[in-house]
Amino acid sequence: MRKKKMEGVCPEREELCIHTNTGGLLGFSRFGKNQAACSIVMDFDLTISSIHVWNTLARTGDISAGRIPRDLSPEQIFGGRSRLRELEGLFSALEAKGVQICILTNNYSDVVQKCMEAANLDRFVPDIIGREQPGTKGQIVARLRDSLSASAQDQWIFVDDDPHNVRNVHLATQGGVVTVLIDGGLGMQRDHFQKILSMVA
Repeated sequence: MRKKKMEGVCPEREELCIHTNTGGLLGFSRFGKNQAACSIVMDFDLTISSIHVWNTLARTGDISAGRIPRDLSPEQIFGGRSRLRELEGLFSALEAKGVQICILTNNYSDVVQKCMEAANLDRFVPDIIGREQPGTKGQIVARLRDSLSASAQDQWIFVDDDPHNVRNVHLATQGGVVTVLIDGGLGMQRDHFQKILSMVA
């Protein structure tokens, strides 16, 4: 199926539009379409990925082309085969729990989509909000939560490696979104996976 690309702000209703597989509520293919008790918004660079893909592409001059350099393999992007299996396990377990996941990144959505496709992880996280979307991460997460939460008891989690973004989301949502800071500079590791899974158990 040919993928659609919907980015920026929808002109008619000023709703979030996201790089998505098939379209749907608020431009999402799955995220927000079903009423989920828990939603997770994840950063990409140094959170899902183990390298900073944006910085890597910027150094090579390929960032505007929206492609992954041929010498940058999924194993390099995501920290090896073992970590790829652990990522797949995390996403699979979250999916089984009915958790909906969206990527919110300062990278281009095209680039992140290609990285996820290369590792066959896009089937778990079909929706990406990239730097094409105006606003801070705090503003965007607050809009998502306000638009998609069916109940005040709905759980929202934000995962990022940048303390500034974590604080920004905490303030913008008035503490209504649980934040997880990914330290270590290598993306989520086993202890982070276990922590996230324990939060939605």
